[in-house]
Amino acid sequence: MEELTKDMRILSNVIGRDNVMKLMCELGGISVYIPRPGRNEIIVALKENAHDAKIVATLLRVRQRKVYDVLNDMRKEQFEKQLEERQMKLF
Repeated sequence: MEELTKDMRILSNVIGRDNVMKLMCELGGISVYIPRPGRNEIIVALKENAHDAKIVATLLRVRQRKVYDVLNDMRKEQFEKQLEERQMKLF
């Protein structure tokens, strides 16, 4: 059996050598992009972890700055929503 490439060894550590071999047989020769967690995944993780940015950053393996940016956006959206509701009551 041939030696795995560096990328395949990394993948093997995550999903196991047998699964890597299955992937190579099924998808060999094509490029596959694996995205990092996006805004929606970060929001869900924040809600599940009491808005603790450090825990979420560690769980999702993203920079804390990215989590804080999403958290700040969430707070801004909430504030604007509350402000809009109060404005509607005025008129």
